[in-house]
Amino acid sequence: MPYADLFTTAVDARNPLTAAEAARPLKAELKRYLTPAVLVLDELGYLPLDKTGADLPFRVLSQRYERGSLIITTNKVHKN
Repeated sequence: MPYADLFTTAVDARNPLTAAEAARPLKAELKRYLTPAVLVLDELGYLPLDKTGADLPFRVLSQRYERGSLIITTNKVHKN
């Protein structure tokens, strides 16, 4: 059953993806992020990501192309 929508932080998305890649059920874990009608990825840029930590969320973003809506938020402070 596909998810209606999913809200997660970038770190909370990265951790299970990294673990799944190491154990090799990555396809099933990726599906969790590819199937929602709307994916909200919060706090992107809040914590630094290593190469793998950045590659896996990018893979989600690129594979979601034309599959569903994506909202990305950051905690960047706006200075006047």
